[in-house]
Amino acid sequence: MIRIQARTEPSSLMKVASPLLAILLTLIFGGILFSAIGKSPSQALHVLLIAPLADSYNIGEMFVKMSLFCFVQ
Repeated sequence: MIRIQARTEPSSLMKVASPLLAILLTLIFGGILFSAIGKSPSQALHVLLIAPLADSYNIGEMFVKMSLFCFVQ
């Protein structure tokens, strides 16, 4: 009789492979989605991933949006 038993700890390969697989699948399905709506997948990925880090102003704006506290005058 076959018995299923839970692992006590995840394999070291899956600790590394699962985040990389998630990123890869996100890029693939994102590319499919952008292609389906008639947009260039490479241009869309550039706007989402590269453009926010293109200059110091955009990096500063990103840190403002990531900050935990909002100072209101």
